[in-house]
Amino acid sequence: MKELPAEVAEFLERLGRIAEAEPQGFQRSQSLVAVEVVYPPGAASLPHSHAKSAFIYAYVVAGNIASKVNDEPERIYKVGEAFFEEPGSRHPVSRNASKSEPAKLLAVFVAGASD
Repeated sequence: MKELPAEVAEFLERLGRIAEAEPQGFQRSQSLVAVEVVYPPGAASLPHSHAKSAFIYAYVVAGNIASKVNDEPERIYKVGEAFFEEPGSRHPVSRNASKSEPAKLLAVFVAGASD
């Protein structure tokens, strides 16, 4: 298995400590899922909304990601930067900001187990 970059491993370790601490409001019926999102040059996700129970943390692993959440302005996130999405957020823009280089992010979802 390929080793994770140090910054991603550190990010996941911090998330693990948060989950282990069971902050107020954390329920055993929630799930924690990490997804690697890879965008080829110029690629984008379709506009979408996330589950009403899903908190989403995104960490840019490679390249530059353009993101717009709800009515906030579009922003470019660079390697090592992260952003957060509230439950039920609309995500009208999620794309690779480069037409020539790939981009990758790690999205971590904390959601109700049924979502």
